Amino acid sequence: MSSATPDAAQRYKMTLSEMVALLQDLVRVRPGQNYIKVEYLAAVHIYMGTANPYTLISTFIHNTFPYWNQVLDKDESFFVDNLLKLIPNEHQQIVQGIPALIVSLQPDEKVRVWMFVTALVKISLSYVHEQRVPTWSNGSKRYATPAYTGRSFDVPQADGSVDQVMERKIPLAQLAHSFEVALVWPAPN
Repeated sequence: MSSATPDAAQRYKMTLSEMVALLQDLVRVRPGQNYIKVEYLAAVHIYMGTANPYTLISTFIHNTFPYWNQVLDKDESFFVDNLLKLIPNEHQQIVQGIPALIVSLQPDEKVRVWMFVTALVKISLSYVHEQRVPTWSNGSKRYATPAYTGRSFDVPQADGSVDQVMERKIPLAQLAHSFEVALVWPAPN
C-alpha cells in the first residue's frame, strides 16, 4: 500500500466524518424538528478532524461488533441501541439526539445513513483482517493454507489502558461473506 492510500483506520475516520456532515445537513432541513442542535454536530465534526483514527475505529469495533447483523438486516434498533457507540464515551452526551433523529428520517434519507453505517462495518472488517496479520501457514506453496499470525488487536481506552479484542469474538470470515468484503491475503511464499 502506498503512503498516498489511506489505511482502513483513516478511511473509517473519513467515512464517519462524511456521515456526521450528512447528519448536519439533515438537521438543517428540519428547523422545527431539532432532535439535536446543529452546533453539537459541528462540534463532533471538529472532533473528528483531530481524533486518532485508530481510536475511532477500535472503539467502534469493540462496542458494536456483536450488533453488526442488525446493520446487515437494516434493523433500526441498531440506531437506538448502538449508534452512540460510534464515538468514544466522553463525547456521547452531546449527540444523544442522533438516534431519535435517524429514526424520524424519511425512507430515502435512512438509506443514505444505512449506506454510511454499512461502509463503517465493511471498513472495520478490513481493519480487523489487517490487524490479525494475514499470512500462509507452513508447508510448500502448493499446500499452504491461509492463517493469521496475530490473534487480537488493541483498543485504546479513555483511561489510557488498552483492551485486547480477541479474534475468536469476531466471526470475521462469516461477516466478511455477509457484507461482501473481500479479505486480501498476501501471495504464498
